Order: sequence, then structure tokens, then C-alpha cells
Amino acid sequence: MHANSAEGRGGGLHFWQGTHTVEDTTVRLNTAGWGGGVYDRNIIDATWRSCVMDSNTATSSNGGGLVVWLAEYTNAASFESCVISNNVANEFGGGVLLLGYASYSILMCFSEGAITGNVGGDGGADCDGNGVADTCDDDQDGDDIPDACDDDVDGDGVDNVLDNCPWDANADQADCDQDGAGDVCELIDGTQEDLDANGIPDDCEGEPCLGDLDGTGVVDIEDLLIIMGAWGTDDADVNGDGTPDINDLLMLMGSWGACP
Repeated sequence: MHANSAEGRGGGLHFWQGTHTVEDTTVRLNTAGWGGGVYDRNIIDATWRSCVMDSNTATSSNGGGLVVWLAEYTNAASFESCVISNNVANEFGGGVLLLGYASYSILMCFSEGAITGNVGGDGGADCDGNGVADTCDDDQDGDDIPDACDDDVDGDGVDNVLDNCPWDANADQADCDQDGAGDVCELIDGTQEDLDANGIPDDCEGEPCLGDLDGTGVVDIEDLLIIMGAWGTDDADVNGDGTPDINDLLMLMGSWGACP
């Protein structure tokens, strides 16, 4: 299907309702308002196998390669060994726009293929060319720039290439053991422990001051009130053995005073 056009929907193909399977087909250089290459509407199950959708254009709206609009119940669109590439949409879904109904389950499966080089337009930009609008891509720091295109994924003011913990914000870049991995990352992934919860890895503090529950550097009445208020909960497990009991209280009392 090559170099066809439609003013409305589906420059190369327009399916309406039911179930269909398309195999060993190339859809290229077609244009339409919606679904430059293909428009699938009210589909129960759609299977595309060993297909190419390349260089199609949605001139006024969404789905440069294709639009898949699934029917009002559990259904699926499946793409096996397909390449969806170099398609352009004026709005959302440079490669694919998948639509469904909020109260029903829909499923899109993609295996052994590629979605690459597609571009969305205003309101549906696709900076990484993966066929998914930027507004639907992962955005760790919530700055409206997809992670794949963001120089500072965690939004801490330090560029990814310089950041010692690029996926978790740590503007101070603290790395107490100087191993190249930020303290924040090592505490999150479990490489380091922080039994007194003061944000500093225990290995960088010498012996942890376990009774210092409020992180002031002193075990005092404030810490005793904290453990009594949390009695019977995990927050009262000072020694980290998984059981909040009298041993935790004794440990706190035994470390009374300034931490070493």
C-alpha cells in the first residue's frame, strides 16, 4: 500500500469493527487526517505480523503510522516482527496512537520489531522518536521533558553526565566513601545502611548511634519519648532485629548521652 491518501482517516487502510490479521504488508508514504497509514476503529482484536509502516503522515491530527481504537470490552492489538518508522503526526503518536475506553481493559503487545524515528507535532511531540508522545513517556522529575531527552533526569541541578546519582536527586553530590556513587543512591539500593536514619551511611560515621532516633547526635529524653510513643511498632525497633521489645529500650538507655 503505497502513496495513497484520504482526507479523513486511514490513508492506506481503514478497518471498521471486528477482528483482523494482516501479514507481510508494507504501508508506506500514505497520508490522512487521522492515521496516516492505517486507521483501526472499534476493533476487538487486531494482529499485525511481519509488517512495515514507514513514512506515513497524519496531516491534521494523531497517529502518523496508525491509529488503533479498540472496542468497548477487553481486547488487544498485537504487533509481531513489525517495524513502525519515520512516520509523522501533527499532534499525538508519531508512530502509533492507541485509544480505548476508560472503563474497559485494553492491551497492546509489541514483540520482535522496532518503533523508531517517528515524530509527533505540537501537543504531541516525540523527542526520542519512539512513537509515544512525550506526555506519555517516563518523566522522573516532572519537568515535562521525557527522561530519554532530559539532561538532568532527577532535577537536582546536576547534569546526568556529572551526576553521581542521576536517578535520585542529590544536589549536594555527597559521596562520603568517595567510590563514585552518591550516598543517596547507595542508601536506596541497599549498598549502604543508615540505621540512625540521618542520611549519612553508617560506614562513614564509625559505630552507629542507634539510640539517637531524632538524629541530633545526643541520646536523650526526646529519643526516649519517641520510642515510648512508637512502642509496639517497627519504629521502636532500635537494634534492627525485627522485633520491638525491651531490648530496644535497654539499648537506648545504654547509649544515653552524646554519640561517639
